[in-house]
Amino acid sequence: MTHHMGGRPLLLRGVLALIVLLAGILALQASPAAAVVQTQTYTGQDDGPTPDIYRSDIDDFFYPDGSDASPPVGQAGTINLTFNGTPVVAFCVDARTGLNTGTVQADVVEVPLDTVQARAIAYVVLNSAVTGPPTAAKRNQAAVGQVATWVLDGDLREDGPSSDAAFNAEVAALVAAARAAAATPASLGLTVAAPAAGATSSTVTVTGRPGAVVTLTVTAGSGTLSAGQVTIGADGTATATLTAAGPGQVTVGAGTAGDGRLYRTAPLDRSQATVHAVPTVLTASAAATFTGATTTPGTSGTPGTPTTPGGGTTGAPAKLNLTITKSAPARAQVLRLVRYRITVKNTTKRTATAVVIRDRVPGGLAFVRASRTASIRNGAVVVRLGNLAPGASRTINVWMRATSNVRGARVNVATVSGANVRNRSARARTTFRPLAARVQPAVTG
Repeated sequence: MTHHMGGRPLLLRGVLALIVLLAGILALQASPAAAVVQTQTYTGQDDGPTPDIYRSDIDDFFYPDGSDASPPVGQAGTINLTFNGTPVVAFCVDARTGLNTGTVQADVVEVPLDTVQARAIAYVVLNSAVTGPPTAAKRNQAAVGQVATWVLDGDLREDGPSSDAAFNAEVAALVAAARAAAATPASLGLTVAAPAAGATSSTVTVTGRPGAVVTLTVTAGSGTLSAGQVTIGADGTATATLTAAGPGQVTVGAGTAGDGRLYRTAPLDRSQATVHAVPTVLTASAAATFTGATTTPGTSGTPGTPTTPGGGTTGAPAKLNLTITKSAPARAQVLRLVRYRITVKNTTKRTATAVVIRDRVPGGLAFVRASRTASIRNGAVVVRLGNLAPGASRTINVWMRATSNVRGARVNVATVSGANVRNRSARARTTFRPLAARVQPAVTG
């Protein structure tokens, strides 16, 4: 096969290329830990059990100075290796050197994720490395990930790294998503508010990186959560409600994806350098103790219930039932903008006051923009409509984007509420699929 660096090992392009290579390795490998020499074995043969997955139909790739990188770059995709017998799926970070498709010794060092560049590269590797039998979708995903890695590492130019404009757009979208996700390090905090005496519920507050999806579970005690999964809002928080079955301590656990662990390898025989990553999970836990209600001897009845002189309870005007509808495309591609259209109408004869739309962001999706002023709170897009007169209606559009690893259906739920409005919801379901690979037709004579 022809590997994505053009086959068997290629000679370095002189002393200058060697200096550039060493400088790049030192820049990304800066770490207090020393490199560990391991045995690197290439396992990505097309007819092997762990084949590389790649595209070889893109005509040209370009270095940052605009010169043509073809050769040595001939294709882009995954590289399957083992280090001391442990299999990894790697990406090249050296667009000037060929890959040794045998067994060599290599320095392996963990890259500290203390820069946006390092975290962005880890994001790309974790979200673009594919395994199993090659398919058109996998080939394209792997190629997009490889070129995005080259771009982030400075090996290829960012503006037009290849001669394929549509492919370049996919690379740019992945690079942008990686930088956005890597803007701040992954973190996770969890608190459960101390419940008052006699209370049966408490607020769970999760803190972390905006957009992160956090799984919540009751790990000890008897209780239920209003949501098993929350999305961190733009303010860095999300909330859920914990309801206890009775007095006692209830512990809540939280988990979310970390930034991963990124490793860079530098073979000792002038073979190309690579990076691979392993996922990590951040966890946190917090507990609350629920107690029985306190009573005062000699009292009875329910305190705080206002009564009329005739003995009845004071009434309040019934809350209004507004209508809410929501629409979205039935199918969409990852990394593409998806528009959700939400319409709220006051079909009653009274004015609805302080009307608010909350559009929850599904797991794996990120809010991009809205047609009206909006904010993100507790994992939902919040749009304040103000008062809505009888017969009046408002329509807003909300655009979101699915990350590259999202597959299958996502249900988006919007809720309308207000000072004198009952909560009403509407939902839309969209099935996401990977970006389609562009296959260049064969040239026949």
